[in-house]
Amino acid sequence: MSADVPHCAGGRGGCRIRVNLDGELRAVTYGYPCTVHVDPVEKKPVFHFLPGTPTLSLATVGCNLHCKNCQNWEISQCNPEDLEAMHLPPAALVDLARREHCPSISFTYTDPVVFYEYTLDTCRAAHAAGLKTILVTAGYINREPARELFRHVDAARIDLKALSNDFYREICDATLQPVLDTILLAREMRLEVELIHLIIPTLNDSEADLRRLCRWVADHVGRDVPLHFSAFSPPTSAGHLPPTPVATLERARAIARECGIDFVYLGNILEAEAANTYCPGCKRLLVRRTGFSVAREPHCARRMPGLREGDLRRMELTRRKFLQAAVAVLAVQCTVGWTWLRAAPARGVQAVRAGRYPGRLRPLDERELRRPGPWLG
Repeated sequence: MSADVPHCAGGRGGCRIRVNLDGELRAVTYGYPCTVHVDPVEKKPVFHFLPGTPTLSLATVGCNLHCKNCQNWEISQCNPEDLEAMHLPPAALVDLARREHCPSISFTYTDPVVFYEYTLDTCRAAHAAGLKTILVTAGYINREPARELFRHVDAARIDLKALSNDFYREICDATLQPVLDTILLAREMRLEVELIHLIIPTLNDSEADLRRLCRWVADHVGRDVPLHFSAFSPPTSAGHLPPTPVATLERARAIARECGIDFVYLGNILEAEAANTYCPGCKRLLVRRTGFSVAREPHCARRMPGLREGDLRRMELTRRKFLQAAVAVLAVQCTVGWTWLRAAPARGVQAVRAGRYPGRLRPLDERELRRPGPWLG
């Protein structure tokens, strides 16, 4: 959570969604997601957990980080009163997932750490109904709340933005160590963990940067943990930087393999073998991915971490077509300025005090569920 505390009545923290009412911080987005979609699980990206299945994906507004390269900034850096939301308490999300034949619920697009209570209660309800849960997070959270949440989470796709505290301070308004601690805790608690690293030209793309990160993953997290290298794509508030060259991603993959990491994937690019899974032993193709289409290649009987045999059989039998691979959302380039300890508008405070959502509400449009969700996650 943000280290800043809104001391004044009606003030809010950097996350934008916790408001001081009579000395008590209220999470005003509980039960009010701003976006809900049925995504392929590979879009998160999660490759080694329930492959080829749809996942009900949701987010509320707000985030506890303020990354200058954020590609979902329209919702992550938005105030609750400025964006429409739907009323979907945890039980309603579980019912919706079952109705849409989703074996899992994913908390994604923004960081579920910021809508922690809503995420935790939904995870508990999902497990009670026999559904799996997936956390898509930057991992910037204290150890004890993370431990409580992870008891009810099956898989975590965690951002490792750089192995540099300076990067986290300058680009994300955060620090590195809590992220490393979260990754190690997730492994300790036996979640299915996948890591993603967005390579941003001039900021974290040097060979030394990449090699340091890959060595830490191999030595401390595990060589069998999937590592995704993703291409940076403007526009964001760091839109003056160029897109990541494919050659840089390929160099990162080569470095990761040199460091002994078994499963390395490339994202946000069209490259024939970027998302395929190969057996680290015999090197044969195990899973072929084209866009979000997934197919088993039965060349190897070796058990892959996270890829359970039952998952692979289900993938072959129930793999469904999604309308199209997600396309880049062309947003108007802008510079986003962060307001840290601002006062919530009076109408927002009045609404929260009365137990209402401070923004506009709209009904769930079930046609929207099947449209591509936000660009990342």
